[in-house]
Amino acid sequence: MMAAILSAHELCYQIGHHVLIDKINLKIEPGESIALLGANGAGKTTLLRLLLGVLPATSGAIYLEGKRLTEWARRDVARRIAYVPQQHTPHFPFTVRQMVEQGRLPQQGLFRSMDADLHERVSLALEMMGIADLSERVYTQLSGGERQLVLLARALLQETPLILLDEPTNGLDYGNQLRLLERLRSIADSGRSILTITHCPEHALLAANRVWALQDGRLIADGSPQEIITPTLIHQLYHTEVSQIDSDHYRFFVPRTFVPCSTP
Repeated sequence: MMAAILSAHELCYQIGHHVLIDKINLKIEPGESIALLGANGAGKTTLLRLLLGVLPATSGAIYLEGKRLTEWARRDVARRIAYVPQQHTPHFPFTVRQMVEQGRLPQQGLFRSMDADLHERVSLALEMMGIADLSERVYTQLSGGERQLVLLARALLQETPLILLDEPTNGLDYGNQLRLLERLRSIADSGRSILTITHCPEHALLAANRVWALQDGRLIADGSPQEIITPTLIHQLYHTEVSQIDSDHYRFFVPRTFVPCSTP
């Protein structure tokens, strides 16, 4: 059995007397696509930042490929973990292609010149995310959804065994949301691991093979989407009543607190 790519043992993080992450134990195995569900303020982004080593844990330990995360050089971490934040604004007016090229910096260094192989890899990543036509546009002039696709293309080019994504569908239109979920599932099928923060249970059901539910800094559920994502969990996390609809291979939830607008 292959060792976990990333794991945490009794992980805690607090600011003063306020505990944000409370004694979390977790493992991410090769090829897993994990959806992290939780309400606003549950600690999801904080957990991702801890797993990246951006925040120092108050107590507990994180292990990358069996070695303490604190013992890794930052560049070596970047060779193994790619991160897609919710928002990103660079200090310089890079083009989309230049932004994606930066995904190779951990592997090749800052001063290696562009070669034909890298140019082809960048083009492929742009095509995979459906943004090849934006390659010469200035990144800062794009919409929020378009920027998100650029960051995802950069993460693909980084070619790490693990990708962490903080609400990657935020700002994407409906079609791009579905295409992104399909792409994430394909990446996991190829053997790379994915941890995605999402607020949409249906997205977790479509693209993940494992779900973590976070509440008040604690993991309260861990298992397969079909087992974990139920009206009971949704009520526990989001304090809203929903009804479950199962159809063929899909599951949907509809609110019970109001009815759709009537047709005039």
